[in-house]
Parts: sequence; structure tokens; C-alpha cells
Amino acid sequence: MTLIKFALPSMTRIRSLLAGATLLCTLSFAQVNAPVPILCYHGFASDTSALQGKLTEKYGRFDKMLEFLIDHGYQTVFPEELEVEEVDIKKPVILTFDDGRKEQLRAAEMMNKRGMRGIFFIVPSRISSAGRSEFLTKEDLAILWELGHQIGVHGFSHRSMVESPEETEAVRTQSLPVIQEAIHMQRVFPSFAYPFGHYDTSVVQVVSEFYRYLHTVNPGYWDGRSKHIPRTLITNDRPEEFFQEYILKSSEYQPSLSSLLKDGSQANVVPFRVIKPVT
Repeated sequence: MTLIKFALPSMTRIRSLLAGATLLCTLSFAQVNAPVPILCYHGFASDTSALQGKLTEKYGRFDKMLEFLIDHGYQTVFPEELEVEEVDIKKPVILTFDDGRKEQLRAAEMMNKRGMRGIFFIVPSRISSAGRSEFLTKEDLAILWELGHQIGVHGFSHRSMVESPEETEAVRTQSLPVIQEAIHMQRVFPSFAYPFGHYDTSVVQVVSEFYRYLHTVNPGYWDGRSKHIPRTLITNDRPEEFFQEYILKSSEYQPSLSSLLKDGSQANVVPFRVIKPVT
């Protein structure tokens, strides 16, 4: 076996993680039995002029992705549904939405028209009845639940839990109570998404006390059982075919790389051990 390293651009830590996720989008950190593709969306906009960074997707492209999934027989699921032996889902896909942005409500309604569901990761400190104009309110969360979607937790104030002990403590003591009060109709909150994708062993220990599924921005496919769930970030600088290919190749996926890091990396160089030839 050979040791290789992926060098990321010299940018901020957050942008490095995003670049690394895009670079490695077809790779996974875990042995996969039934590979499940997971898409991670953030902001949405109606046209190109309204785009705010690479993580803002156009509604038109999102609509095409939903049609693509339906045309190819994919069914949107929640992670816990795949751990029920009686459930037989041939082509599962998980759709996730980070940051609790207001424009995601329209995306949820678009999904609802097709009978599709997703997990919306909310930043607890941004929730209020009145609400900041760019974020979802309590009333919006109730609409999401009524449409059949699931609410997940995304930190507390959306700060790196690796770099901020205060954020980690707030996640431990405040996040779940705030979310439970805001959307009391949903009784169980199994999913958590790390802010910026940052985590280390101490962070994992804290959030594992409260959440079954820990969503990363480590790219790849989920094996249907691991605590950590990889996700492919949707970015507007990639063509639609790039993400469609990621979806379609899940059934053919064979692990090629093994991560040499114990923790979620914030480094600019990510080392892997090659198990099979990499194209």
C-alpha cells in the first residue's frame, strides 16, 4: 500500500474544508456495505445574480436534481429508517440542509410536491418567534415538520466546536432544550451536524451523548450503520452532471482510501493510505 496526501489550497480553515470536500467527493472514510449518497445544501437563490458564495444553489438546479432522483428511482430517507431490517429501500438517498436559512422553506415545499423529505439542521441560537429575516422561525420549523421533514441540530451559535470550548459547552447544555422548545411536535432529534464540519475526539464524545447520527462534511457514501455520516457539499461551481454522477456511482462504489487521521481534519493536507488504485 502507498501513502498519499491531498494538498488543499492555502485559504482559511473553513474554505480549506470546503475545498477538500469537493476534491474528495467520491471517497469515503468507512467500509461501505450498502452505499448511501448524501447531499448537503446550504443557501438558495432564484438566479445567478443573487448567489452568495459557492454554497448557494439555484432553485432551478435543485428542481432538476429532484427530478433526476425521481427519474432514477431514488427514495429520500432518514438515517434511522435504514437500520430497520423490515424496511427494503432499493435506492436510498439522504438530503440535508445546513444553517436553517429562510430560503430553504421554498426548497422544502418543492420537495413536498414530489413526496420527498429532508433533514434541516438548525442553529439553535438563531431561532426566535420573530426571527432574523434570513433564518427560519419557530413557525417555519412547524411548517417543515408538517411537511414531513426532520429537524436536526447544527451546533449552538455555529462556531467551530474544536476552536471554541464555549460553543462545545453550549451544545452540551443548551442546544437540545432550545430545539425541543422551538419544535416540540418532533419528540426525537437523532441527527447533529458539526458547524463547519470541525470535530475532534473530545467533540465527538460530547455530542455522542445526545445524538445517534453525526453528520460531517467528509465526502463519500454512508454505510448505513456508522455513527459518522459523510456528506457531499453542493456547490454552484460544479456542473449538475458532477453531482448526478456521484449519485449514480453509489451502487458501484468500492473503498479505495483509508484515512490516517483520528479526528476531523482542519489541516491543509489530508493523508490517506491507498488500498486500491485511484483514478
